[in-house]
Amino acid sequence: YNVLEIITQIENSLQNPFEVKIDKVEEVVRQRNIINVKNTVIDILNRIMGANNLMPPSVHKITVMMSRACNEAFPENDIVRYTAVSGFIFLRYICPALISPDAFNLINTDIPESARPTLVLISKVLQIIANQKYFDEKQKDLMDLNSLVKEYIPHFRAWIHR
Repeated sequence: YNVLEIITQIENSLQNPFEVKIDKVEEVVRQRNIINVKNTVIDILNRIMGANNLMPPSVHKITVMMSRACNEAFPENDIVRYTAVSGFIFLRYICPALISPDAFNLINTDIPESARPTLVLISKVLQIIANQKYFDEKQKDLMDLNSLVKEYIPHFRAWIHR
């Protein structure tokens, strides 16, 4: 996904089009921004799930080994396998690259500090889906994204099976 698109949207707007904090924007604006976050997360997830051939072979090998180990240790609990594999891929591989693409030399420019919270927000949503959890009262600002989480968990499980 082109992180520069997100940064450009933020820099070209008077107000961050991804701001979803209840105390920061009016509800009408917030709901529009929730849609922006959902569309961005959907685009990123679809690109990730459609790009299995781009995963480095060493990472793929690790995920296969993790999946087998989880199946052996917890044969009655598929959730362990899904969360272990997806958590590893997202927590250790995808989300850090999304939050700091400049640190991984994925882009040739510095990320403006104004854009970093949005990249963290998008990573947080991806990680929640990967962990097959939902936003709760502690993350009240993000609970409107639970419909997206619910929709994508089955797609995510199917992707992990591949």
